[in-house]
Amino acid sequence: MVDDYRCKSIPAVSLLYIHFLSCFAFFANIMIVKVLSHKEMIRSGVNVTMLLIAVCDFGCSIAELLKLFLWSYSDKYISYPTAYGRLVIYYLAAAFHASSLYLAVGMAFCRVKSLNFANRNNDLWQSPNYAVRVACALCAPVFLITTFILFMNVVKKLDF
Repeated sequence: MVDDYRCKSIPAVSLLYIHFLSCFAFFANIMIVKVLSHKEMIRSGVNVTMLLIAVCDFGCSIAELLKLFLWSYSDKYISYPTAYGRLVIYYLAAAFHASSLYLAVGMAFCRVKSLNFANRNNDLWQSPNYAVRVACALCAPVFLITTFILFMNVVKKLDF
């Protein structure tokens, strides 16, 4: 059931477009993870970082599909579980999206460092272990900082 204000503000064609893009992102990221998780592909730090970016994008697409499901089939924020569920989904979407962006920056940083140190420490900057360390150093603070989304929002009952 779609709320009245949503029917007026978002055309049905846009909703179909959002559903299509969310489903496409879900299946495309499954295929990307499947390809990049092969033993031959995981030996490169860039491929490991692209795999982690695909996992974060997969998390974004799952969060978006859950958001669309709650948006279409739930009550109008009447119950506390629905409101808290939406709050958690918004947190996950923001955290996965920001982590994906920071991982892309981390991959670019590792590539620049490996090109600058072409003769020495080249294997260090392109190793999968170093890529995982950089990913953890970038994603852990992002997930911690985005937890403020949970504390900035309040779920309370309104009397109409």
